[in-house]
Amino acid sequence: MQKKAYRILIVCEDTPVLSTLLAILESDPEYKILVRKTFDEVFECVGSSIAPNLILIDIPMSSIDGYQLSYHLKKEPCAEDIPIIFITMHYGSDTKSIIRAFESGAVDYITRPLCIEIVRLKIKNLLKLAESNRKYQAILNAMFYNIRDGVSISYLRGPFIQVNEALCINTGYSREELLTMHPKDIVCDSDSMAIKERCQLLENNGRGAFEVCILRKDGTIFLAELNASIVVLKSTMVISITRVITDSTQKDEKLKKYKNQLDRLIAHREDEQNKMKFITDVHTDVHKQNSITSTSIPNIVGKHEVMQNIYSH
Repeated sequence: MQKKAYRILIVCEDTPVLSTLLAILESDPEYKILVRKTFDEVFECVGSSIAPNLILIDIPMSSIDGYQLSYHLKKEPCAEDIPIIFITMHYGSDTKSIIRAFESGAVDYITRPLCIEIVRLKIKNLLKLAESNRKYQAILNAMFYNIRDGVSISYLRGPFIQVNEALCINTGYSREELLTMHPKDIVCDSDSMAIKERCQLLENNGRGAFEVCILRKDGTIFLAELNASIVVLKSTMVISITRVITDSTQKDEKLKKYKNQLDRLIAHREDEQNKMKFITDVHTDVHKQNSITSTSIPNIVGKHEVMQNIYSH
């Protein structure tokens, strides 16, 4: 099976620089090169079926501001994860441009004059890293959206950021509706009073487990076990797993409890049986060693202090 080529978008007005980049990249069959020169062309490209895997932006351009382009691209959901490399002037003489490039969303930069090997290696490494991130994200998405329990990501004291299908089904709200709401909006009034304390507990411990009453869209209520953990990225967020506590769940818990009790009783019974077997074996040995046939076992035990202690236990 032929490997799919990576799409690289070049945004550049400088003819010599563009020619050099094309000479470096077009000779590699792993890359498909796209060239755009205006805001509209760039945004049309990233929002299409041929969206790039990486973007190269030349800083000194007259008709387009590379910093603003990068800044606005990073605000677009379809482009926020696409790595951007800036092409800047000589290293050391353009420090402010480099700092501004990173602030606008670039992950790396290439200085002029272009070094063929550096260009190739930086592009190769960034594409490899981006591919690994995409695979990892795909695994996380599969887990997030297919898990049977309700899963949500929210700000510590703010609205939902993401919810999975199970939470939508359990609450009766659509994903779009939940993303306009706060976690406190779907808990009963009696539980909403405890949200402040629970948030404080999460901040102190980093995680927590609670039983909460969830209010469905239709006004009905169900009991749920909520496990939450703090995650700090750009801001403090909470990942929560909500498991519905049903009658069958409660029955399963009771059955598990009863089984554990039964196992302990059986183990205790076996211990008692082993003790009795030991005593019987000792009695038999006493009979054999003393060749006694008519004296009862209790009398024998009663006449030997050591045996009396064993028998009493």
